Amino acid sequence: MLAKTKIVATLGPASDSEAKIKELVKAGVNVFRLNFSHGSHQEHLENVYKIRKVAKGLNKNVAIIQDLSGPKIRLGELYQSPIALKTGEVVRLISGRKSEQAGLLPVSYPKLA
Repeated sequence: MLAKTKIVATLGPASDSEAKIKELVKAGVNVFRLNFSHGSHQEHLENVYKIRKVAKGLNKNVAIIQDLSGPKIRLGELYQSPIALKTGEVVRLISGRKSEQAGLLPVSYPKLA
């Protein structure tokens, strides 16, 4: 019977040895997630090789998910700081680095505002 669910494990410093990968695959993991917000491309490439080596040795199909970081969205300089927002209060996001009036929050990602 073909399983319709997958067990996904994030590979990181505590789990990226061949021995640990093998242990995880034997325990049922069939997808490894590589978090590209951390680590270098070289480290991720080495992890891909380790996963493929272990999968081949165990004769298992193991998938790899590359979790790519999206845009970094930052709040700019506020008109007054700090601010305390109340439930139901309306604020507006604007594109830019600095706000010139209360109620406008500048963000670094122009397509968001």
